[in-house]
Amino acid sequence: MIPTPREFWRRNSPTSLIRAPLRFASDEDRQLYRQGIRTLALVYVGIVVLVVAVTALRGEWRKQDVTTKAVAGTIETPRR
Repeated sequence: MIPTPREFWRRNSPTSLIRAPLRFASDEDRQLYRQGIRTLALVYVGIVVLVVAVTALRGEWRKQDVTTKAVAGTIETPRR
């Protein structure tokens, strides 16, 4: 049976080379691959949450430091 041009392209396209290992992998390999992808996604989300939390804390610390200096009178406020 001669494949149609569309079937030929589907089998021999550049992306088929990327998908090929998963196509012939066992169910256990697919499950481990998906678990790895989920773990990697959770690591990335954790890093983003950590960066946001540290940024928010630095902002709060800076605001608290400015408030403390204002109460102590070390910051001169311009008078109008």
